[in-house]
This record gives sequence, structure tokens and C-alpha cells, in this order.
Amino acid sequence: MFYLKLAFQNIRKSFSNFSPFLLATTSMFAITLILSNLAFSKSLDQLRGADAVRTLMKFGLAIIVLFSVIIVSYSYRFLLKQRTREFGLYNILGLNKRNIATISFWELLMTFVMTLVGGTILGLIFSEFLFLIFVHLIGGNYFNLTVSIPAVLLTILVFAAIFALLMFFAMVTIKRNSAISLLKDNTRSEREPRGRLIMSILSILMLAVAYYLALSVQGPIEPLLKFFIPVVLVIIGTYLLYIGVTIFVLKRQKANKSYYYKPEHFITTSSMLYRMKTNAVGLANITILVTMTFVTLATSVALYVGVQKVVAEQFPKNTNISISGKNIDENKAALNTFIQENEVDTSKAGPYSSFTVMTNFSVNADKQAALPANSPKLMIMVH
Repeated sequence: MFYLKLAFQNIRKSFSNFSPFLLATTSMFAITLILSNLAFSKSLDQLRGADAVRTLMKFGLAIIVLFSVIIVSYSYRFLLKQRTREFGLYNILGLNKRNIATISFWELLMTFVMTLVGGTILGLIFSEFLFLIFVHLIGGNYFNLTVSIPAVLLTILVFAAIFALLMFFAMVTIKRNSAISLLKDNTRSEREPRGRLIMSILSILMLAVAYYLALSVQGPIEPLLKFFIPVVLVIIGTYLLYIGVTIFVLKRQKANKSYYYKPEHFITTSSMLYRMKTNAVGLANITILVTMTFVTLATSVALYVGVQKVVAEQFPKNTNISISGKNIDENKAALNTFIQENEVDTSKAGPYSSFTVMTNFSVNADKQAALPANSPKLMIMVH
């Protein structure tokens, strides 16, 4: 109970340090719950195109889970860096590393409970709100979104695994550093980052493959199948781009003496080199979030505006009248009589005839379809 009370006091007294981390975890938990609830809710079956929407939601859920791991890990490592001096002070006052790890465990557990409660409330409220918007966009008439218990359990399980990963980060940080190094962690000078050639090459390759897959799409259904891999490659490639390519370019500029040893370049290059080491992941997060926002807005507007165009291309006529029989002249006469009696506007009519053959066929030894010798049944339709 001593460690539990100490962990509670740490969160209460240092809430300004914990609040960004708590905000990140709650937001990502709510977004994950929204997508999982929409993907697994039985209410989706009441709408048109439920299978396609469910598939897209599952793709988006997988991407958001990956993004949640990165965002939450980055925010916790930032929090951990602010608290290393506190951990070092605990060590000097007599607590061993196992005791400090226990305090960190209780802190994470309480943060997880707060994330679970706040994220669940926000997720369920906004999932209902977004479901209503979605139903309005597609023109549906079913507005009751039922809560999917498997979706809630899946979200809790995912974030339990993420918090277990955070606990691993905390244990590694506490175990690898002595009390003195923990106390001086915030004040020690930053070492110059190393140039990361392999990481830079990987980032360029991932982005090139992702954009090639996006530009090589041929049909309207194919993008749904090629959606997941390019997005994942772009996310990973963007992180590697900021972590590897930016530092590699700055290191090359520093190695170029004719460029580096100038008043306008000396300070800015050195400052950018150290800042990119610290803030590369944060800048990558901002880039990906902004890109996702623009892609979502552009896609939503394009789909909403282009609905009428799609309908017009697939259904150029708004009425189809069919008369079936075995005589074309009789069918045309019946069709004209129907048009005159109902005063149908034929100014933009496009009449045509079609026929349907109903017969049985067998497969011969060469695996070819063989029609019977007797005449097939013939049905003629005039439109």
C-alpha cells in the first residue's frame, strides 16, 4: 500500500507532467474504440454496403493501433525523461531499483484505469455521433448503433499490451542507469547524433514503394485491396525519414566545410542537428496527423460530391420498362400501348431488344460445352 499511495501522490502533485501523456492515451483509446465499435457492431449490417465499410474500418483500425503504439510510446518516453531525476532521488533515499519499478508500475496502472474510463466514455459517445453522420451521408434510415462488447474488449486488450510495453521501457531505463546518472540525466549535454545511412535508404525505399503502389491502381475496387500496405509503408517511412534522412543531410552539410563554416550556416545547422535528434518523432507525428486529416477530408468530399456522378454513369436512365414474349412485333405493340396509356415521356428513350436462351448443355471429353441438337427455348424481351 505504501507504493500505491506514493504513486497516487506522484500523479496528483505532478499532474501537469502526466496530463500530456494521459491526454495522448485517452485520445488514442477513444479513436481505437470508435473504429473497432463501428467495425464490429451488428448495426452496420442494417446499412447498404456493410461488408465494404466493415473491411475499410478494420484496415483503419489496424493502422490506428500501429499509430497508437508510436504516439503513446513517444509521449511516455518524454514523461519518463522528465522523471529520471525523481527516480534518482528515490534511489538515494534508500529505495532500490525494484521498489522504483513498483512505483512506476502503480503509476502506469492508475493511468491505464483513467485512460480506460475516460476513453470508453468518449469513444462510445463519439462512435454514436459519427455513426449518425455516416448514416446521413449514405442516405440510410437506421440510426441505432449497438455497442459491440468484443470491440470494447479488443480495445482494452490492445492498450493493456501497449501499457505492458511502457512498463518494459520504464524497467529498462531504471535498470540501466545508476542513481547519479538518473539525477544528472536532465542536465547532461546532448551527444551529437550519428548519421544513419541504412535508415535513410530504408525510408526512401518504403516511400517509393508506397507511392508506386498508390499510383499503379487500375480499377475502382483495387484501391480497397491495396489500401493497407501503402499506408503502413508511408507511416513507417515517414518516421524513418525524419529520424534518418534529416540527420544524414545535416551531417553531410556539417562535413562540407565550405558550407558549414559560414556565420549564416554554422549556428542553424548545429542547432537543427541536435533538435532533430530530440524532436524527430514528434515532427513525424505531426506530419502523419496532418496528412491523415487532409486525406480524410479530400476523400470524404470527393465521395460525397461524386455520388450523383457515379449514379448517373451507372444508371443513365431512371426508368426501365420490359415486355417479354416470343414475338418481337407483339412485344413492341404491347410496349407502345403501355407507354400511351401511362403517358410516359419517351423524348430520351432508348429502346432495345434482348433474348434469353434457356437450355441444358453437357461437357464432352475435351472439356468443351456441347449444346444439344434439339432447339432451345427462346424468350425475347423488348425494353
